[in-house]
Amino acid sequence: MMRIALLGFGSVGQGIARAILEKDLGITVTGLADSRSGMIDASGIDLSAVLGRKEQGEPCGDPDTSSMDVVEEAEYDILIEVTPTDVETAEPALGHIRGALQRGRHVVTSNKGPIAIDYPGLRALAEESGVFLKYEATVCGAIPLIHAMQEGLAGNTITRICGVF
Repeated sequence: MMRIALLGFGSVGQGIARAILEKDLGITVTGLADSRSGMIDASGIDLSAVLGRKEQGEPCGDPDTSSMDVVEEAEYDILIEVTPTDVETAEPALGHIRGALQRGRHVVTSNKGPIAIDYPGLRALAEESGVFLKYEATVCGAIPLIHAMQEGLAGNTITRICGVF
């Protein structure tokens, strides 16, 4: 069983929750937060109930539990970070990602901000902690470009990448 913490419960986060519910992937969500609240449950969070609350316009959890509480206190193997991010500071995502990596947790993010602002530092922290930092969803409309370049073209020399941005 894989334990994940999910930060961000807007369109992307809710889509992830629905996919977890629909597929039998052996995933248990043990921490979850939206912009107004959070929840931590080592035995697993009832995603159907949380989705129902969000549909009613309610917070996903306890207003006294923050996203950083989830990062620091929940028991999880992988942090999925899909919160909205300030383009100048990359927060709160940058702090979430650093916190998880420092705890020795793997991270998957769709946030461009932290990668743009501190990719070298985050990569070094991930390597130091012996965990992965996956950010494929931040580029090229989630087309698996990074994996293709790192794995599929590993024997080649890439001299230029062009695109319409």
